[in-house]
Amino acid sequence: MRAGSDALSHTPEQLPNLARAGVVDAGGAGLLLVIEALEGVLAGRSAQDARRVPTWWTEEIAHRPPEANVAITVDGDSHCDHSDGAFEVMYLLEGSDPESAHRLRQHLVRVGASVLVVGGPTQWRVHVHLDDPRQALEAGALAGRVTNVTTSA
Repeated sequence: MRAGSDALSHTPEQLPNLARAGVVDAGGAGLLLVIEALEGVLAGRSAQDARRVPTWWTEEIAHRPPEANVAITVDGDSHCDHSDGAFEVMYLLEGSDPESAHRLRQHLVRVGASVLVVGGPTQWRVHVHLDDPRQALEAGALAGRVTNVTTSA
């Protein structure tokens, strides 16, 4: 698994668009999730262990450039210089603990702008502007159950 995680962390070095956005390859990340799930099944790990967030998702892989002007949410307050991204994505995240919601917020700040993750202790409203709505939905699914999805261009 470490080799896959290492390879994923180097994708921004291989594709300039990923480096500018401060993200890793989404297809590679999805494939790594599938491989990790398969490995967990074959190793006989419990469903509870399978719900853990992958280590590579919480690691700092790349940083967005300062000019990206992302919004950062701290304890429900937000600051946003401007919105960017082709899509606005909003949803309700259910069944997520504060630590998972915090990890989701950190990830969304790296891939989008105007990020809000507010609520708790197990239900959160999520808002983000980004170019690929699937990134927000897939990240949310790692943190809990995504419902009431609204996407607009």
